[in-house]
Amino acid sequence: METSTDGADALLKGRRRTADVILCDYKMPGLDGRQLFEKLRARESTRHIPFLFMASRPDIGGAP
Repeated sequence: METSTDGADALLKGRRRTADVILCDYKMPGLDGRQLFEKLRARESTRHIPFLFMASRPDIGGAP
């Protein structure tokens, strides 16, 4: 297991190593979870990795 301090750090680590799954907070400093998801999905080498979002606020994502 590897952790990152923010979205930019996670993006760098995601490009260097292949993960089995990514668990990501939706709101992060710098690059947020949605931006990280889009950048990793745009790359052939990382688009297959399952991506799970977490959110501490009920108004972010999800059903009403």
